[in-house]
Amino acid sequence: TIRQLHLTVDVAYRTDLDQALDIVRDVVAAHPEVLKEPAPSIGVSNLGHPAITIAIEPWTAVAQYGATQGELNKTILERLRAAQIEFPPSILSAAQ
Repeated sequence: TIRQLHLTVDVAYRTDLDQALDIVRDVVAAHPEVLKEPAPSIGVSNLGHPAITIAIEPWTAVAQYGATQGELNKTILERLRAAQIEFPPSILSAAQ
């Protein structure tokens, strides 16, 4: 049995979206527990304030759901940081 992950990452409005989306697609494609079929859905899901939200929705085996979610989140964050993709300030830090 399989299950779809529902991950999101917020990036700043000045982000090169093509670059950010390419990084996310590369990370998802390289993960050994992400299924090739059904194909993952990756794209811009929201133009909010103060960020653009990228939705990442790959499929994996139910038994691998938790581990795959954590590994993808970590790797996506590391790769975006390495590419100097900016993240929006958090609402909490802006309120302080």
